[in-house]
Amino acid sequence: MSSVRLESVSKHFGDVVAVDEIELEVEDRELLVLVGPSGCGKSTTLRMIAGLEQPTAGTISIGERDVTDVDAMDRNIAMVFQNYALYPHMNVFRNMAFGLQMRKVAREEVRTRVTEAARSLGIDGLLERRPAQLSGGERQRVALGRAIVRDPEVFLLDEPLSNLDAKLRVSMRSELVNLRRGLGATMVYVTHDQVEAMTMGDRIVVMHQGRIHQVGPPQQVYFKPANRFVAEFIGNPPMNIIRGRIENDSDTPVLVAGGARIRLSGELGQAASQVTEVDFGVRPEDLRLDETGGDVEATVKGTQFLGSEYLVDLDLGGPQLLARIEGHGEFGIDQLCRVAIDLSRAHLFHPETGDRL
Repeated sequence: MSSVRLESVSKHFGDVVAVDEIELEVEDRELLVLVGPSGCGKSTTLRMIAGLEQPTAGTISIGERDVTDVDAMDRNIAMVFQNYALYPHMNVFRNMAFGLQMRKVAREEVRTRVTEAARSLGIDGLLERRPAQLSGGERQRVALGRAIVRDPEVFLLDEPLSNLDAKLRVSMRSELVNLRRGLGATMVYVTHDQVEAMTMGDRIVVMHQGRIHQVGPPQQVYFKPANRFVAEFIGNPPMNIIRGRIENDSDTPVLVAGGARIRLSGELGQAASQVTEVDFGVRPEDLRLDETGGDVEATVKGTQFLGSEYLVDLDLGGPQLLARIEGHGEFGIDQLCRVAIDLSRAHLFHPETGDRL
């Protein structure tokens, strides 16, 4: 397997900048996930690595080879598409063997590779069936098998699970991760689903409007988002963000937002001293309802029961927060409560640039 490197890569479609001078390196045997909202440039980036789109500027390397101007068929990559792109008139065996046959691989080697890949994917009993006779999960495995038999340097996967139902997506995520480990493969995986990104990637790349906003392991991106966009995009439910002004109380910065006054100490206090207005961010699981203590007073405006936990809508006298509360508590509409905030897990963002302070 090989690494992949993009240097100052851009892609323009007329006046539209789809990808804007990105720098990215995929390490050998790494599963790197590109994640972001629709139209952020992640699929265009994948297609440029594959050779299906030509960069407007920049260079793309696979291993030590510059492939910027190399045809897709000569890059030794394998791509799995969202719609699987199986040939409907061919059975499973012929679908998996087609690429090898086009490369004039010997017949016995073709049979050996296809049989071994089918066995590893649990579809060796389906080789005589056509795609129309397969379930969504089975078609997904055939598409993966077709990629595996080619023994490529890099696997590229473009939202391969988006057509599956929720239960099957969960099991296929685990299967893909285990398959990649077994193959020792380099994979670049595109998804708009941040749960897929968090659970599958060795590292994740968060993209927005053609630019890379953060690259890092899932835990780092979740707990230390580089900016407000990453903070709100990664996490389900997303991070709460409220706008407030900074006042000083006995030399301690205080965030004032609606009816809430939150004293900021330590690193938050130091960051708050840089600005007079700030965006305060805290994740729902870092809030706790407390009848007697807590940092601020709030009114319960709604609840969602999810079995092992509640999502509770809170009004701070203007600003709104969503709290994720574990357990079996009862929360009445318009109930007054106190909210304790884990300030060690909170963040401050610049109100104009969005960067984390």
